[in-house]
Amino acid sequence: MITASGESAKTYGRCYPEPEAYADPADVQPVSPLIYSIPAGQAYVVTDESPVTDYYKAKTFSLDTPNDHVDIVGKDRYYQISLGHRLAYVRAAEVRLG
Repeated sequence: MITASGESAKTYGRCYPEPEAYADPADVQPVSPLIYSIPAGQAYVVTDESPVTDYYKAKTFSLDTPNDHVDIVGKDRYYQISLGHRLAYVRAAEVRLG
């Protein structure tokens, strides 16, 4: 179970690395929050404590393309939760696990 560590915690539909993890700023994949948030005092079931948070950049089929087919791994960690009848992600920094 997780609970918000502040007033609320944002939820996300995907979990990608933070912008600083990308070598090329043009490759940054923005992570926008969903319209749902976790208010303080509510608890949600964690369905995965360590979901994959990397981004595999592959814009071509050719493995010989320079700077393509690169796995970008950041430091941001997320939890996958059950949010209603959907799966969502929350940043580990915004919630308490327990």
